[in-house]
Amino acid sequence: MNDAEAVIRTLPRDAARMLAVEILLAEPESLGDDVLESSLYLLRERLRVTAGR
Repeated sequence: MNDAEAVIRTLPRDAARMLAVEILLAEPESLGDDVLESSLYLLRERLRVTAGR
């Protein structure tokens, strides 16, 4: 296990999901899939709303 993986494992589930989404959306054009990109933006918004409760 590397350092990044060890840190990610300590995050709450939704925080880890948000991190993953943010990493994927850092360069959305590299995804090469507009539907996936749109879905990730929707998921990010859903996670933000959930975190704001």
